[in-house]
Amino acid sequence: LPDLVSFGEPLLTPALAEVRVEGQIVTYDDTESMSLKGQFAAQAGIRGCNIFSIDGDWTGSSWPLTDAVRSGLGL
Repeated sequence: LPDLVSFGEPLLTPALAEVRVEGQIVTYDDTESMSLKGQFAAQAGIRGCNIFSIDGDWTGSSWPLTDAVRSGLGL
């Protein structure tokens, strides 16, 4: 799977590089993209970030995506 994943401009989120259905792109957030979103919000003077669905973030002992966006915000 790692060779199917790309990360770069202009999305700044990971995306599957090989998509089986023409015209579709699959993106998702990881800790790096969530931190970048938090950094962008902080630099733009935005006082927070909206996360659409966080239910899959809990690992049983931590919230890595939530922690990443909070870190990017400087919290």
